[in-house]
Amino acid sequence: MRRVVKRSVALLLVLIMAFGVMHLSSVALEGGNMVIEVQKATAVAGGETQVNIDIKNNPGISSVKLKLRYDSKLLLTSIDYNAGMGGQTMQPEAMNSPVTVIWLSPFEEYVGDTTLVTLTFIAAADIVDTYVADIEISYDEDDIYNAQEENIPCTVLDGNVTIFAGVPGDINGDGKRNNKDLTRFFQYLSDWDVEVNEAALDTNGDGNVNNKDLTRLFQYLSDWNVEIYYGKTVQHKHTFSEEWSYDETYHWHNATCEHTDLISDRGEHNFVNNICTVCGAQKYIDPTKPYKVNYKLVEYNINKGDTYIGSQNIDNSANTVYFSSTDSF
Repeated sequence: MRRVVKRSVALLLVLIMAFGVMHLSSVALEGGNMVIEVQKATAVAGGETQVNIDIKNNPGISSVKLKLRYDSKLLLTSIDYNAGMGGQTMQPEAMNSPVTVIWLSPFEEYVGDTTLVTLTFIAAADIVDTYVADIEISYDEDDIYNAQEENIPCTVLDGNVTIFAGVPGDINGDGKRNNKDLTRFFQYLSDWDVEVNEAALDTNGDGNVNNKDLTRLFQYLSDWNVEIYYGKTVQHKHTFSEEWSYDETYHWHNATCEHTDLISDRGEHNFVNNICTVCGAQKYIDPTKPYKVNYKLVEYNINKGDTYIGSQNIDNSANTVYFSSTDSF
């Protein structure tokens, strides 16, 4: 009897905990920002691939405008909007990075998770080692809003396309991936005198070749949700100038890599004695305006015998502090 009671109590606690976790997860999702995510994809050098931009935790939108930047190892060939969302869309004049993705539905909101667009890319054919090509998105806060023109806060998640120099898992080098590759790999690891495509051996991408790679390929060919790799992985890293660029208000570092439209470390000037302490920029001073000055309005003392001043109705009793002009009076 005690064992039955204990089991019943334990089951009840499990149900309470499960409900609590589900409830908390729901609250966290509802209370979080809308998420715009670029999905990850793979491609073989010279081949075609598709990348979705998904919207999640969507409370209801009437406008979305994104700026899309992608690596030079990718060629964007088409932007296909989700027809199920309705609304109006506009194709860019050119597909060069950066490119604009825009969707508008001024009279009806779209609510719920969905795919906004599907991007089609062709990967560069000159890939020697596995290359990770980044896809980045950004937006202006006034470009994503609902039917009441209320801005919707968003979290953006960038994605990428992993470009393989050859077919991942192509152990025997015939340009295909099937059970023949699994057999050849098994023979190779058993010290048979067989030829293999060495660039394809490290299927799990850990830098070693062993039974773990054979297992990973077996899982992949059995439709498990796992990834396989090909060759050495190289990921592009943005580089920026050490010299500051600036205007009257901001300073920043320009990109020195192929992504010349990118900047880093952008911030407002911090002027001390008209010199920015961060970048060294000199504050522009309009010669038509007076310099900043401090002045004090002093209460007149009519007891000095000035009969004219004494006859005027002047009240300066509140002017006991200094006042400062900024750029002009």
